[in-house]
Amino acid sequence: MSSSTMALIAVLCVLSALTATGYSFSCQLCVASDQTTCSGVNILCPTNYVCGTKLSNMTISGTSTLTVNRLCSPPDQCNKSGSVTIPGGTVLVGMSCCYTSECNPPMPILSSMTDNSTNGITCRSCLTVNSNECYNSNTIRCTGSETKCLLQNTKITGTQPVTVAMRGCATEDICSFGSQSFNSSSFTSTYNYICTSRSIRTYSLVSAPTLVLFLLVKFVL
Repeated sequence: MSSSTMALIAVLCVLSALTATGYSFSCQLCVASDQTTCSGVNILCPTNYVCGTKLSNMTISGTSTLTVNRLCSPPDQCNKSGSVTIPGGTVLVGMSCCYTSECNPPMPILSSMTDNSTNGITCRSCLTVNSNECYNSNTIRCTGSETKCLLQNTKITGTQPVTVAMRGCATEDICSFGSQSFNSSSFTSTYNYICTSRSIRTYSLVSAPTLVLFLLVKFVL
């Protein structure tokens, strides 16, 4: 039996024991852009959550921006990575976790988008501000392993409130993130990932303004 398999079994055994009794970890909450680390305050996570690190790499017109977020995470969202294609750009997202109070999750490994061939899936494609909904007749052809149509909406309150919704193509691991909520003394944020497997028959490619995408998607994922 390989060492990686043994480590996975050990983690599952620990989680199984903790879930049976219920547990509350203390984890660090922070967010930062253009770097791969951040620091903040420790908060008490909801029962049965673990400590996670979420890394996003957004590329718009050849320019990439990293965003790192340390947070409380449900165990079923851990150790996954995937991609999203939206009008004018792509976003790679990864989540890693650790399983004790105040632990330091490893930096997630992001997936690579090496397959640019169309896969027969066509999704709605749009981006709206100040709304939880996003719908129009624009579509985008999906490529590679992005076989799901994604509706992702974000609501952030605090000194810089924002509500954003978008549609595009996504890998299955992105869809597994489901709903995520983060709370601190200065802001609250809610992220919802809703996916379907339905393909739209019509096709017209839309390109959103680069500056709008750059400013908004930093908060969205």
